[in-house]
Amino acid sequence: MNNNVVALSTGVPLTMSTQEIARLVGKNHFHVLRDAQRTLEGLGQDASKFGGIYSDAYGREKPCLNLPKRETLILVSGYSVQMRAAIIDRWQELEAAKPPELSRMQLIQIAMQSEQERLALAGEVKELTPKAQVYDQIANAEGKY
Repeated sequence: MNNNVVALSTGVPLTMSTQEIARLVGKNHFHVLRDAQRTLEGLGQDASKFGGIYSDAYGREKPCLNLPKRETLILVSGYSVQMRAAIIDRWQELEAAKPPELSRMQLIQIAMQSEQERLALAGEVKELTPKAQVYDQIANAEGKY
């Protein structure tokens, strides 16, 4: 079962960054990031799957995690009542926010971009297939060196 909340206009799952969580609960981002990594590890999930980047006050790129609703709520379930309430309130805002209306032209552009990406990936697969077959032959060639 997929528990991700999806923005209907874009099809992109709604997430909350560890940076936003830290701001909402009044904790240091480093600690929230550490807690999130431990939570994901405890759930048997790869934290890199949720990886993101944000710019700090000095313009430096720093790592963060972009968590779906389920993982966010699991993370903050160990926090205080006030902290949990702040996160739940924010999720309700995110879910209630009306997605921006997209014109037909914008929808066509999104569809075209998606199709271009699909075709590019199909081309990469076609290009890499012979190489993969050779690597498979080498890997399966026992004692033929």
